[in-house]
Amino acid sequence: MTDHFLDLFALDEAVTALDVHLSRVDGTQRIFAVVAMAWQLRQRDYNRSLLLASEAETLLQTADMDETEKTRCKARVRLIRAEFKTLGADLDGGEHEINLALALFEAINDKLGEGDCQWLLAYIWQDRGRSQHIDIHLSLALQHYQLANDLIRVAATQARSMARAAFSDAAATAIQLTELFPDPVHLHDSILTWILTARATVAALTDDPGAAIKLDLQAYQAALNSGQIRHALICAANVAEDFSTLSDLDSALEWAENALSLARTTNWPYNNGLGLMQVGDVLRRLERFDEAEAFLLEAISRLETMPRSRGHINALNHLGMLALDMGDFEKSLSWFLKIEQNIEAQRDRDQLIIMTRGQATALLRLGRKDEAAVKAAEALELANAQGSADEQIKSLRVLAELHSNSNGVKSKNMAQPSAALHYLDQAVKIAKTISGYKVSSDLLNQIANEYATNGDFRSAYEAGLAATAARNNSRLSEAQNRAIAIQVRREMDRTRAETEQHIKLAAALQNTNSTLETLGLIGRKITASLNSQEVLEALHHHADDLLDTWSFIIYLFNEDKSKLQVAFAVETGLTKPFPFYEVSVDNPTSLSARCAREQHEIVINSALDQSSHSIIPGTQKATSLLFAPLMVGQRMLGVMSIQSPNEHAYGERECSIFRTLCAYGAIALDNAAAYSAVDAARERSLIHEQELRIAAIAFESHEGMFITDAKQKILRINSAFSNITGYSSEEMLLQSPSMFKSPQHDDDFYRMVMQTVKDTETWQGEVWTQRKNGEDFPLWLTVTAVRTFENVITNYIFSLVDITDRKLAEDEIRSLAFYDSLTKLPNRRLLTERLKHALATSSRTKKEGALLFIDLDNFKKLNDTRGHDVGDLLLELVGQRLSLCLREGDTAARLGGDEFVVLLEELNEDASHAADLAELVALKIQSELNQPYLLKGKTHHISPSIGVTLFQSHDVNVDDLLKHADLAMYQAKDAGRNTIRFFDPEMQKAVDRHAALEADLRQALESQQFVLHYQIQMDSNDQIIGAEALIRWNHPERGMVSPSEFISVAEENGLILPLGDWILDTACKQLHIWSLHPDTAHLSLAVNISARQFHDAHFVNNVMTALRSNNADPYKLKIELTESLLLKDIDAVISKMRELMLNGVRFSLDDFGTGYSSLAYLKRLPLEQLKIDQTFVRDIFIDSNDLAIVRAIVTLGLSMGLGIIAEGVETAEQREFLQSCGCSMFQGYLFGRPTPVELLNFNKKVLVHS
Repeated sequence: MTDHFLDLFALDEAVTALDVHLSRVDGTQRIFAVVAMAWQLRQRDYNRSLLLASEAETLLQTADMDETEKTRCKARVRLIRAEFKTLGADLDGGEHEINLALALFEAINDKLGEGDCQWLLAYIWQDRGRSQHIDIHLSLALQHYQLANDLIRVAATQARSMARAAFSDAAATAIQLTELFPDPVHLHDSILTWILTARATVAALTDDPGAAIKLDLQAYQAALNSGQIRHALICAANVAEDFSTLSDLDSALEWAENALSLARTTNWPYNNGLGLMQVGDVLRRLERFDEAEAFLLEAISRLETMPRSRGHINALNHLGMLALDMGDFEKSLSWFLKIEQNIEAQRDRDQLIIMTRGQATALLRLGRKDEAAVKAAEALELANAQGSADEQIKSLRVLAELHSNSNGVKSKNMAQPSAALHYLDQAVKIAKTISGYKVSSDLLNQIANEYATNGDFRSAYEAGLAATAARNNSRLSEAQNRAIAIQVRREMDRTRAETEQHIKLAAALQNTNSTLETLGLIGRKITASLNSQEVLEALHHHADDLLDTWSFIIYLFNEDKSKLQVAFAVETGLTKPFPFYEVSVDNPTSLSARCAREQHEIVINSALDQSSHSIIPGTQKATSLLFAPLMVGQRMLGVMSIQSPNEHAYGERECSIFRTLCAYGAIALDNAAAYSAVDAARERSLIHEQELRIAAIAFESHEGMFITDAKQKILRINSAFSNITGYSSEEMLLQSPSMFKSPQHDDDFYRMVMQTVKDTETWQGEVWTQRKNGEDFPLWLTVTAVRTFENVITNYIFSLVDITDRKLAEDEIRSLAFYDSLTKLPNRRLLTERLKHALATSSRTKKEGALLFIDLDNFKKLNDTRGHDVGDLLLELVGQRLSLCLREGDTAARLGGDEFVVLLEELNEDASHAADLAELVALKIQSELNQPYLLKGKTHHISPSIGVTLFQSHDVNVDDLLKHADLAMYQAKDAGRNTIRFFDPEMQKAVDRHAALEADLRQALESQQFVLHYQIQMDSNDQIIGAEALIRWNHPERGMVSPSEFISVAEENGLILPLGDWILDTACKQLHIWSLHPDTAHLSLAVNISARQFHDAHFVNNVMTALRSNNADPYKLKIELTESLLLKDIDAVISKMRELMLNGVRFSLDDFGTGYSSLAYLKRLPLEQLKIDQTFVRDIFIDSNDLAIVRAIVTLGLSMGLGIIAEGVETAEQREFLQSCGCSMFQGYLFGRPTPVELLNFNKKVLVHS
């Protein structure tokens, strides 16, 4: 029974195996399996687990089994039901079931079960919010697991305790984690998820939210893998909170929604409530108040079954704060008052402080100052007792606001001139006692206003300066945090994209390996044939199977090798017979003749001069062509060629396959020609007299030959035989052929050969023999019997073909399959085999190995400036230097281009020590490769970027290891080149995320997921004069995606062009619709244009096409350009603007003042309008610089006769100030948010009519 419950949380593959086992067993074994499956599915599949638990209870009623095992099963089912009740928010019921299960486990001394009971009790007290009880039960669980000697449970409990301890002492926890779990990578996911959570907490509490995100993401995946759905929800929520810390609220919302989506699959009320609450809180921060309220209200409805839980109290506080933000102070007060009915003051002190301060703020806003003063003082007292500095500061600020404008009324013990300043001074003093705490700009502004109210303008000025500095620091910090968030998101996207790319590369590699095996089989078949026509047909057949072969031609030399003649040709679609064709080898325009002269392949992969090629007159034209010589050693037989009508049909892979086919074909054609000559001689020998026949055969053959009598005594040899073997005619006369046999064949072999000749007239095959100097060499031997008309054997003819060159060619082919032809280092295929062997060895010896991925920095620049021959020379030297840096047994390989890989085997059992050794080797390689290179008389320097990953298991995928090292190398590149980096798995996720977004973007264009929202523009008379069209992406799964997430991606991959065209076309359609109605006919529409779209050669034509096709008035279209667009080719920009302006289109310069604001170009541009960026408008009453900039922009624009429009206008005071400066047009939340056109109204008349 114990074996079935070995894991507290089993991995997915183990659960799958258990499910298979369940389907195959019955009787007692089925009871065990049913209980085990119910236990492992308790969080994975709540409903099925419940059914299995019921089945187990039924089976146990009548089961005939050992009583101890029956009790253990019953206790386990009780514990499963306890978890059901806990997850269903029935904490009291869950605790009762746990106590019943605990009693059963104690009765049979099952320490494992007792520990599991304590583990679950810790969760119950976590939901109740009692920290002390959680630690007690985790400690008890650890004791029981240690007694049961369950190392996985022990480690998981220790890690879970550390995840809690991190909140109290992050630094100490970090040290303990390293000491207890020095190498957690290979631990069970049920342990790993808690270790990662603890480390993420440490990172978050030590101001490293970027690392926290990565760790929480890993913890989330490990929790899912091990079936800890409840913990996975916490991890996803933590990711959302991490992104909030980085001010990336869009990503925070995405992950809060991810957590909620996972929670909804479980239907656990408490976890659903927490998920809804977090989404609502992020929406509140995004100022999407109506949506936030809907989510928080749903959260309250889910948490009503647990009215005294921390989650319920927290949700009420969130609703109270949301109501404050929305200005509904009565509702806010009512939410805070509801908390008083349920809160436990001793347990929920932090929530009590928030509630009390919230009540004080609501009462203050309602004008009930006396009651507000009481509550604010109470909140301060609670915060002081709790030691919560943040809440002390907030409470003091409420008290300061209460006493503001109180005509200097203060206590005699107050040093400051007013009570408000006293409280604010206390708040600043508390803030300064906190390490790392930064006094906010709004607190300093509050102090400045109070000084001004009390007439101390000098102090007010100083406080105002401090507020400006704090605000600038805050903006800088937010910008840095956003940069970190962007980097994290990009790493996630990049990791995902690279994963997909490496999957494709792995498939391509597998296909290449399969092709190599296929070529080996093809080679054996082709070279086995001695019929020339069969060889030619076989070459065509296999070329057609493996390559894009539209036309196939083989040319062979004529007798004097002055011409190439078509020996075999096939062309797809050629209706008439293929014409006979020959070409002189000296022909300067013939590609086949050039191939023969240069003895080198020729590849053409695109049409030259916009025309394609007809290789032979009368045949069709091709676009891609490939020629290669047919050679045996140094002897040239002819040329083989294939053609295709498709461009880029023949890459390196196709050329490699074609070269191999040519090598096999040349050998086979050479053998066939030799055999044909011998066979012809044999035929003649049957017609003529024996001596004449022998002479004709012997002396007309170009291959080695000798003739024996019937007793195998040598009678004659030809000169070719002497050339091959080194024996003269005198030395061979009357000798036996056995004198030059090789020890590689025994006597039985030679007896078999001669017996076959006697039985079948002939034998042929590959034989090893010896030259006169004792050298062994291979030859193709044909032995033929010569008979009289009476069928009596009179002689034997031995025909010898030296196949040394063929064997060398075969060896070269094998070398090409496993070694890089340039550096002579192992290639990817051989590296893969060695890496598989290294993994198996590492798993057996438990010693870590390492893989180093090396890329040469700026190698392409060297290739482009000095030529490929110099680049190849450098690569050869790099290969030599790499080999010198390694131990015997290690491998240096070249994958292609300037990419090298080093495999280090059996470094050390300790991963940290192994990493140090790998780093030493990497540093040695880095130093060696950084030394100067003398290339063709000039000194060059080049540096490597090196990525390193460790391994110690045969279960690791070879391709994944290569991918990890490759990714680490890219991290080294990103770090500034000439750098060493170890593998970081978060990059893979970043790439995947980016690739998914790009794929979704393409689908979005096809599926019409984009919509335009419109934000109205007003004039100084409060009349609507137009609107700005703003793109929105309504993603079917993510919801509304911010343009900040996808516009940059669209810019990168070129999708901005079709997307921009769609925006223009849709905007022009809307202009036409407005023009049909008197109330809207005057409206103009502003459209943002990206730099890439504007610089497109067809931009002007696209704009005019959109206007004409939709019958839109060009005078109503306003194109908004950004200053960054003007940095490139200003004359071309002005030309396009003027061309469109002549057709009525108007231009506005968007975000003026944030970029390259130069009067030199501004006065040249045919602009109608300047738009003041919202970043200046937002702080005009706070930042004197912003105020000055706004005035300067208005003055400049008016002096140049340009209209001025301000965006981001949110308050009436901002509008009045802007109008007083001379700004006459406005846009912002004061007048309306961007909204679908169906929801826009103008004088109570709908702006769009369908």
